[in-house]
Amino acid sequence: MKTARQKLAKRINDALGKTLTLKEAEKVTSEFIDAMVVVAIETGALNLNEYGKLKVIEKAARNRFNPATGETVHVQARKTLQFKPSPTFVKQLNS
Repeated sequence: MKTARQKLAKRINDALGKTLTLKEAEKVTSEFIDAMVVVAIETGALNLNEYGKLKVIEKAARNRFNPATGETVHVQARKTLQFKPSPTFVKQLNS
């Protein structure tokens, strides 16, 4: 089964007229995704026009209930990425 990166690499390679080998396309795809992550972390957000926005958000520490054990578990504060799709992307998704 192909991974998402492999599927992306194939789509990119096809769009470029198969001018790269599949390995080269996978390398370009990985580098691009890695660059997006670095920019999002460094700036706190990554705006992808026509697609949406990746934003670093902070979640506060909180207590949660574990239904399997009945215990209250403390969850530490953490950062995570939130994606908010653009109206154009949502329209395309629902068409």
